[in-house]
Amino acid sequence: MGMPQILSGAMSERWLAKEAGDIHWRMICNDLGVPSQAILDRSADRLYASFLRMRIVASGHLGEFGEGDALAVHPALSRFGDRRYFSETTFSKPEASVRVSMVSAFVARHTDNKGLARSAPLGMERARSPQHHVLPPLGQQYQQVKARALDGMALVSGPALVLGGHPFHWTEDSLFTLEHEVDPYCDLNGVGLLYFASYHRIADIGERAFFNAEAGAEVGQLERGDDWALASVTCARDVFYYGNADAGERLTYVLRSREWLDGQRVATMATLLRNSDGVRIADLFTIKQLVRPSSAHAFHWLGKP
Repeated sequence: MGMPQILSGAMSERWLAKEAGDIHWRMICNDLGVPSQAILDRSADRLYASFLRMRIVASGHLGEFGEGDALAVHPALSRFGDRRYFSETTFSKPEASVRVSMVSAFVARHTDNKGLARSAPLGMERARSPQHHVLPPLGQQYQQVKARALDGMALVSGPALVLGGHPFHWTEDSLFTLEHEVDPYCDLNGVGLLYFASYHRIADIGERAFFNAEAGAEVGQLERGDDWALASVTCARDVFYYGNADAGERLTYVLRSREWLDGQRVATMATLLRNSDGVRIADLFTIKQLVRPSSAHAFHWLGKP
C-alpha cells in the first residue's frame, strides 16, 4: 500500500471500493470472454455492470491498514440468471482483513443517467462462473430493503439488516440534510455515470458536516485536529443503490439515524435523494470508530441519551 491506497493514515475506502469494483468488472469480462466495451445486448446496446449493493466488512477497521502493507487479494465470482453477478473479494494481511461483497446487474443507457434499463448480455452461454439456482442472501436482502425504501413495503419483520453485529432498524426520520451538486471531475466514472464509489463519498461529506457542527455547538469550538473525517474510520458499510444522476444534478443527503454503540463506535443510516424528481437513489448503513483519543471529548457527548 502506498499513497493512492491511503487516506488520512488509513486504507482509503474509496480506493478499496474502486479496486474491488474493477476486479468485479474484469472477472465478468473474463467470464463472458469479451472486453468491457464489447458487452452488448440483443439490440447491440452497450451494457454496463450497474452495482445494486456493496457491502464492506473489516475484521477491525480500515485504520489497521497503512503505508507499506502488502495485501493478499482473493476474489471469487458467481452469477444468478443471465443478468446478475456476485463477487466476494478479500484484502488481507496477517493482522487484519476486509471483505467486499458486491452485486451487479447489466443495464443499458437509452437517454440520460435517469434512463437506465436492465438488459441481458449476449454470450452468456460462454460463462463458466458458478451459477446460483436460488437468489443468494445478498440479493434477497437487497430486494427486501429496496421494497421498503421505494414502496414502503416491509417484506420481513425485525431489523432492516445486521451489519458488524449491529441491527439497523428502519426509519424515515430526518436528523440532518445537506445538498450536493454532482461534480463531473470527481463524482462520475469513465462513461459519465454517477460512479458507485462516489455515493459513499457524498454521504461522508454530509456525515462530516453533521458531526462537526453538532460537536462544535456542544463544546464551543473544536480543537485543532478534532475533525470527524480525521478522527473516525470505517468498520463496515452497506450501500444499496437504486438510481443514478447526471452531472450538475443536485442531490440531498439525509441522515436518518445515528446511534453510539460503545462510546467509540457509531452506527448511521443515511439516504441520497435526487432533487429534480425526489427519487431515492441510495441508502447507506455505516459503522465507524473513533481512532483519535484526543477527539473523544468533542464527539463522545453525542452518545449520551
